Amino acid sequence: MSYDTQAKAYTAYDVDNTGIMAPVAVSCEDRAFTFGWGLKMGGKPLKFRAAFDFPNKDAWTMKQEFSTGGAWAPLQLGKATRMGS
Repeated sequence: MSYDTQAKAYTAYDVDNTGIMAPVAVSCEDRAFTFGWGLKMGGKPLKFRAAFDFPNKDAWTMKQEFSTGGAWAPLQLGKATRMGS
């Protein structure tokens, strides 16, 4: 991940085990991070977005969605809470 001081934006690159690489736009506000990226599968656009929220130091939530050009559909939901100290 890197930070472009002129654009005032973060950029990252997603590389998976099939060799697909896609640039990722990253935004950060307060305790929330949002990632967005797209690629083509079979010549058709496929977009992804993921949001991570850290409401406090002991918990986080995650939501990942995808779109093939229409409405966003859920892909993954996650939630974690630290147990103990």
